[in-house]
Amino acid sequence: MKNFGERLRNSRENAGFSQDELAEKIGLKSGKQTISRWERDLSEPSVSQLVAMAEVLTTTVAFLLGEQTHKEGVPTNKMLVDKDEYIDLLRRDINRKQAEIDRLKPPGDVNYTSTFIVRPF
Repeated sequence: MKNFGERLRNSRENAGFSQDELAEKIGLKSGKQTISRWERDLSEPSVSQLVAMAEVLTTTVAFLLGEQTHKEGVPTNKMLVDKDEYIDLLRRDINRKQAEIDRLKPPGDVNYTSTFIVRPF
């Protein structure tokens, strides 16, 4: 089974986009470097970036994540993930961000809290 990076690269190439073009379509400022890191599985996109890529590449989030075995075209007027899947993706993204915050906290008694606001699309 292909990993996320391979699925992303194949989907991007099949759609006829360069890394720069895909980055521009999903609103990335760092462009080609970020897409390259994702395709090499060196980093992961956020939930919103993942949803945007699936839409641009006319596939599903499930396919890009390897939870679906074949690529399906998705009509542009349809939601790419169901509500429960979207909530699960948001929770995973929040947990990943919280782990990063915890990793960067200075040692000591200082108590930092973080609040994430999730808005429906």
